[in-house]
Amino acid sequence: MKTATKIRWLLFLVTLGLFATSLTARWAATKLVNFIDVADKITAELGAKETLVYDYLTSTEGYNQLKSLDKDADLAIETIQYFTSKNIFFQTYKNNKLHFWSDAIINTNNVQGLKEGTSFVEYPNGWYEVIKKTENNFFVVFLIPVKSNYPYQNKYLNSGFKQDLIIDKTVDIAKLSDFPVADIKNIAGRYLFSIKKSIINNNVPYSKIEITMWALGFIILGLLINSICKFYADNGSPGLAAFFLTITFCLLRYLGLKYHFPEALYSLELFNPNIYASNFYFPSFADLGLNVMTLLWIVIFIHSYKLKIFKPINNPWMGYPILIYGIIVAIVVSYLYSDIFFGFVFNSNINFKVSNLINLNWISLVGVLILMLALFAYYLIIDILITFSSFIKISIKQKLILLAIIFVLFNVYELFFSNYSVFFILIFCLVLIVGRLIYYYNGKIIFPALLLISLLFATLVSIKLNRFENVKELEIRKRLLLKLQSADDPYSIISFVEIEKEIPNDEELKQMLAGKSFTSKQLNNRFNKLYLGGDLNKFDYRIYLFNNTDSIINSKKTISLHNYRQLVENGALKVSEYFYRRNNTLGSQNYFAIIPLIENNVKLGTIILELQSKDFERYGAFPQLLQNGKLDQRVDFVDYSYAFYDNKKLVNQYGNYVYDLKNKDFTGKLKDFVILKKNGFDHIIYQPSINNIIIITHPSNTFWRELASLSFFFILFLIFSLIIVSYKWIWKLFKSYEFGFKRLKFTLFIGNNKILYRTRIQIALVLAVVSSLLIIGIITFSYISIQYKEQQQDLIKNKIKVIAEAFESNISNDSPADNNQNNNLSFEEFSKMYNTDLNLFDTNGKLLFSTQNKIFVIGLIADRMNPIAFINLNLQQKSEFIQEENIDKLQFTSAYRPIKNANNDVIAYLQLPYFSNLDDYNQKIGTFLNLLINIYVLVFVAIGFFAFVVANQITSPLSLIQESISKTMIGKKNKPIEWKRNDEIGSLIKEYNSMIETLEENANKLAQSEREIAWREMAKQVAHEIKNPLTPLKLGIQMLDRSWRDKDVNFDDKFQKFSKSFLEQIDSLSRIASEFSNFAKMPELKLEEVNLLDVLNRATQVYGQMEGIKIITNENELQNHLILADKDQLLRSFNNLLKNAIEASTDDKEGIITINGIVTNNKIEVTIKDNGSGIPESLRDRIFVPNFTTKSSGTGLGLAFVKQAIENMGGIIYFTTEINVGTTFHIILPLVN
Repeated sequence: MKTATKIRWLLFLVTLGLFATSLTARWAATKLVNFIDVADKITAELGAKETLVYDYLTSTEGYNQLKSLDKDADLAIETIQYFTSKNIFFQTYKNNKLHFWSDAIINTNNVQGLKEGTSFVEYPNGWYEVIKKTENNFFVVFLIPVKSNYPYQNKYLNSGFKQDLIIDKTVDIAKLSDFPVADIKNIAGRYLFSIKKSIINNNVPYSKIEITMWALGFIILGLLINSICKFYADNGSPGLAAFFLTITFCLLRYLGLKYHFPEALYSLELFNPNIYASNFYFPSFADLGLNVMTLLWIVIFIHSYKLKIFKPINNPWMGYPILIYGIIVAIVVSYLYSDIFFGFVFNSNINFKVSNLINLNWISLVGVLILMLALFAYYLIIDILITFSSFIKISIKQKLILLAIIFVLFNVYELFFSNYSVFFILIFCLVLIVGRLIYYYNGKIIFPALLLISLLFATLVSIKLNRFENVKELEIRKRLLLKLQSADDPYSIISFVEIEKEIPNDEELKQMLAGKSFTSKQLNNRFNKLYLGGDLNKFDYRIYLFNNTDSIINSKKTISLHNYRQLVENGALKVSEYFYRRNNTLGSQNYFAIIPLIENNVKLGTIILELQSKDFERYGAFPQLLQNGKLDQRVDFVDYSYAFYDNKKLVNQYGNYVYDLKNKDFTGKLKDFVILKKNGFDHIIYQPSINNIIIITHPSNTFWRELASLSFFFILFLIFSLIIVSYKWIWKLFKSYEFGFKRLKFTLFIGNNKILYRTRIQIALVLAVVSSLLIIGIITFSYISIQYKEQQQDLIKNKIKVIAEAFESNISNDSPADNNQNNNLSFEEFSKMYNTDLNLFDTNGKLLFSTQNKIFVIGLIADRMNPIAFINLNLQQKSEFIQEENIDKLQFTSAYRPIKNANNDVIAYLQLPYFSNLDDYNQKIGTFLNLLINIYVLVFVAIGFFAFVVANQITSPLSLIQESISKTMIGKKNKPIEWKRNDEIGSLIKEYNSMIETLEENANKLAQSEREIAWREMAKQVAHEIKNPLTPLKLGIQMLDRSWRDKDVNFDDKFQKFSKSFLEQIDSLSRIASEFSNFAKMPELKLEEVNLLDVLNRATQVYGQMEGIKIITNENELQNHLILADKDQLLRSFNNLLKNAIEASTDDKEGIITINGIVTNNKIEVTIKDNGSGIPESLRDRIFVPNFTTKSSGTGLGLAFVKQAIENMGGIIYFTTEINVGTTFHIILPLVN
């Protein structure tokens, strides 16, 4: 069995093994979770934390330290950090009152009732293992988080087991009625809680091992199919192999698209259509990537066998239609690529704004990689099509004319019947570049072409991406316009349904109606705390309370309940049981509720609740926590401005764009969109009614942004192209590389010596500038980052200082808690005035007031002050304190400041949670970094061009010297180099000119000496050749003279016989003289364009009729090739070679002479092969030496003449031979360009 067959069997077995392993893992995963193993892991992790706590509690020193934490700030901070780093929290109590705490997370209650030792307790935000130890009037409670349980689930809040305990999402905490379960016990073996399986078997998530096994299995399967197809392609069926590979891979992709097979792979988030989905063939981001990789695999396979798949087409009438079809295929493929790219941008949530690099995520980078792979496949398709065109025997000129005609016709069509763009002009340029590489460089990639192709692709992608992004952005603005026009907010309506169930059962409200004394401020405070938090925080509100006679009791205003009932009768839209939406409220969402308060079927009164939406800028950040899984709608409008006009008057606006109070510029169409570009902004106008207009504004794309996009893609594509082109070298280096400094140094030294001097200068210039820019950029970025953070902190400090001072001036008592209702409203007013959320704590760290009371009420965080902030303000007596805090995954900056009374005594602590801190920092630093990166990309391109120019300027004199040296010939007049500058190059050129003068003198002397030696040898050879016929002449004359004197009767016969012999000898002397004369002085060259095949046919016609000789000429490989040659000398050369081939044939077999032609690198190689006896090794070195011959007769000048003639025409001649097989003469001649 061959090695290749063994490898295929191995691939088959590995594929089966991987698939079997995947299926086995799935079978095991769908069985009941091994609760024992999971429980053991949780028990072990909790046990380690329990041990840590008990070791600390049993230590007298540690326990005493817990008692004195409120007096030693450094010890308190150290202890908090020690336990918090291990995700353990604690609270200390004295006389059943909270004395010290390590967190503001756990809102504990009834800790006095906890038993000693360990217990398992549920608090509002999760489950905890609690460890309690009591000593006299002091006890400490340690809390180990087990599982979080939040009432809301979103990007900030996620319920689940703590990551340091277990990451298995298939288990949950069990109830008493659940079965089967596994028990969790403490280190003493006492029961804590149980776990259960949280989801059914079919929904068990796929493990990473399963996904990896399936992925590897399909990769190995692909390699197996590729190996089989390669076997058939190598054995003469490349077309069939390519077809089978294509069908098989397409079938595998269809199974995946149709049936989502295998499910393990399709369980990945990358297959989620929320990222990208276009149609059946591109239903997800990962499917797009798989389709591109499948296409690339197929195209690479076809490309590797393209020379074997295609056959020559000699009939022009068949060739022209095929060329046209090929061009149409290229156009169709280009259209398909454009449409797929449009879908990739338009139908996805992927960020492709490369001008804002800092905001690109890993999905964006993977998307760019997929784009590069797709473009690589497109390049190979164009390469295959152009290679196929080279097999059509039509002149290049005619092919170019046909291409140009179709290109012009297509552009005319695009100009008049479609949206004309430069897309196909760039494609046409790409085809010309690839065509030149194939026709003139045999498909070899040269660096200038690589640069041009990278630039073309970067331009194509940049233009298309900007266009598609503009289309997508326009559609987004249309959607936002319709959202602004829409009067209802579905998320608010959900909140309405919730609170309208709670308000009628509010006992406090019923007591107010029954006669309990209250103020409007108290009523507003109650609603703000209990009902109007979270998502409803985006509304301003007014509350009116009516008694059972419909008289208002909480306001001096004349407000009639009848007016609200009239609104309902006049068409106010009912959105829930008690809530209604007002009509004709352009630019805002206005709701009102008529809620009856009833007890025992007796009407106590009615509450009117009016809600009017705030501007987006007035939102707090805390409400994002109180939303279930939905994005804040403000995010949609972050990059936009909008305005509402009613009767041409500005009603409402948002964003940075400054709109006029009276509309003069914006004219719309009823129920239609109008686009207006003005002063660097794009406006889209929508007119929902005759008098109303809505405008959304977005900054226009600038030239520099598009240039930055082009620069980014150019650098990226160039790097990718270099990797693709040099992959063989990289792989070879990787395989042969031995790790070690010496080996690396040697490799770099060898590699450096192979690089051109010009290239080394370019690399040195680029590296010097880029490294300098990187150092400067890093320093600048670090400095700007530090400065901006300091600016942010100064901003927060100034803001909380102003709020604290204003708040202090409004305090009427020494303690805000003494008159909390009035102060609370004052607190609310300050929050609205400064457009921020605020929290107020007493001097013991207990929460007094909050603008987002619901967060504390539902137990997301504890109603006490952050311990580190409390230590700094209370123990260390800091006048202000700033730190980073978090609520689960929501990170923000908090500023704290003490509140003082008139006596300068601290009476409370004010907290300002600054949620915009991280967003502002990321946005501004991102903007700066994007600007820096875009500038550096442009600078890199400019430096690359500058390095190219400078290196050429520096090395051009060296190239001039190199060219002159290459043209230097001994025995001929060499032209000196002219250089006017008196520099180092001038000195070098001066030495060169002096050298060629000396060389010329020595060459003349050497040539004279060689000529003398050559003529001596020639004279010897001529004398030797002349002596051969002179000897029989002399003997014949002597014999005739003797016969004459002897009066020989046969004299006449002898005379006639000798006369004939004398004439033959004289002819021999004449022939010898002619041959030496011809060789000594070659005829003057008469170069002209010659059809190579015509000359060969003239030569073969002479010798092709000889008996026992068969001449085979491969005319398909030799026709339509023009060379620049002397026709007579070329014919004589072919005659000599054919004559020698015939004379080399043996008598025992037919003499076969085969003539072939091969075109490479704009040259043609003609081979003349015989099946003679071959040339002995001892004679091979002297074949082309003048006067050398292996025949009994002849001068030995034939091959010498051929060599000199071929070389005079700019060609090369050499031979290969094998004894008893034959000899092949190779003649390489340049083709006419």
